[in-house]
Amino acid sequence: MGIRLKVERVIILSVLILVAFISTVPFLWVAVSSLKTNMEIFLQPLGLPSELLWRNFTKAWIVGRFGIYLMNSAIVGVFNVAAVISLSTLAGYGLARLTFRLKNTIFAAFTLGLTVPTQAIIIPVYYNLRALGLVNTYLGLILVETAIALPYSILLMRAFFISAPAELGEAARIDGCSECGVFWHIFLPLAIPAMLALTILQFMSSWKSFILPLVTLYSDEMRTIPLGLMFYSSKAGTNFNLLAAGAMIAAIPVILIYVICNRYFVEGLTVGSIKG
Repeated sequence: MGIRLKVERVIILSVLILVAFISTVPFLWVAVSSLKTNMEIFLQPLGLPSELLWRNFTKAWIVGRFGIYLMNSAIVGVFNVAAVISLSTLAGYGLARLTFRLKNTIFAAFTLGLTVPTQAIIIPVYYNLRALGLVNTYLGLILVETAIALPYSILLMRAFFISAPAELGEAARIDGCSECGVFWHIFLPLAIPAMLALTILQFMSSWKSFILPLVTLYSDEMRTIPLGLMFYSSKAGTNFNLLAAGAMIAAIPVILIYVICNRYFVEGLTVGSIKG
């Protein structure tokens, strides 16, 4: 049994290393290419740069107007995350801890929302936003991204509140605490790790969103970073070093957020299973 267990661990570790390698190599290649000359990319695509050309980032930043696109993505991402966290936390608690009519029906409706792909509703979404005068606005994009993210976010928060100790809420009610007080003082502090994990997931989802901004935004001043990167590719042409620098500029904010909040991300995804 001991030998079999060791073999299984070696196999699992080998698969994980292979997956990590496949996932990391393309990113490292782009990072290295962003510091090369265009000629070096063609002559030595897998080699290291002879000189670190940090000016590639400066040129890509100026020509690509990435400052505007980063600001737009940050505005949309922050407000989208705030809306998703607020609504999903309240809805998740209600579906997990409260008893009311049509509770199961509402839960089933949110579950059904997970089965609808964004591409299937993009046309009616555009016409609805146009009718409301919200095309090419921050508000329109934030509302759509929030609505699409809510089904998964609500199910995630509901799962956490179900796994949280019910005895804490019962003790608070016995002491005279209202239902709002139980939520605010007891369960909300416990949900902070799950909320932080959801914050990271949703911000990354909003940051890399492409289809929704492409359909709902049309002016250059309103474009988010994925759209800006797409249009920058036509300006850079065959200067692949500048394209790589632009891709790194778009990726660095999300990478920094994940590195800084990695501990909270892992804790938030596992806290429910630990308590369960």
